[in-house]
Amino acid sequence: MKRSILLGAILWLLFITASHIQLNVGWNKVQDSVAQAFGEDRDKMIVGFLPVT
Repeated sequence: MKRSILLGAILWLLFITASHIQLNVGWNKVQDSVAQAFGEDRDKMIVGFLPVT
């Protein structure tokens, strides 16, 4: 009984997490973040310019 509740809770958590990524974040963005975390890909630095008068 306890094992089935634990398994159901884990499956529910995985389902909700996958749904959130699919609908709100996007898998491509997650793949880019994972690649950056493991050092496979470097993040591009964006430098802004504000003119001073």
